[in-house]
Amino acid sequence: MTRRCSNRRGFTLIELLIVFAMLGLIMAMSVPKLRVFRSTANVRAARDQIASSIVTARAAAIQKSRQARFQVRGNGVSVRVDTSILNNGNRMEMTVLSQRALDTLFGVRVTVEPAGDTVLRFDSRGIGSTTSNGPTRYLVRNSNNVDTLCVTRFGLVSKRGCT
Repeated sequence: MTRRCSNRRGFTLIELLIVFAMLGLIMAMSVPKLRVFRSTANVRAARDQIASSIVTARAAAIQKSRQARFQVRGNGVSVRVDTSILNNGNRMEMTVLSQRALDTLFGVRVTVEPAGDTVLRFDSRGIGSTTSNGPTRYLVRNSNNVDTLCVTRFGLVSKRGCT
């Protein structure tokens, strides 16, 4: 009669296959959730980029005591400060924030409402104005999510929604 050793070390092939199958099922269930999380995070990051660009434009206008301009062009944003001297006929601008392509960085599209308010100007005191002289909504969207950033007629940013 043969005697089996009761102190075996390691795992059998069947046990390893069962563990790997369970890990595969867990991964298969979690990957779609991670995609949704990443999509939501990209929309929020793009919204925050727009908000910080607007705040940068306002701060640059106050700091330089000159008019500053936040502009949405396509799916990109930029900030420039007017540095022209009154005696000189040439218009000079200093780029504070070069064009940031939000569609490339975050995979989002930016829509401005009203459509003509793509430029937000700040005077030397930091008071903003748009073409419509009313609040402006910046809609940031990708295939799954939409987020909104509102700017009052005076250029103050509200992430909570338009009132």
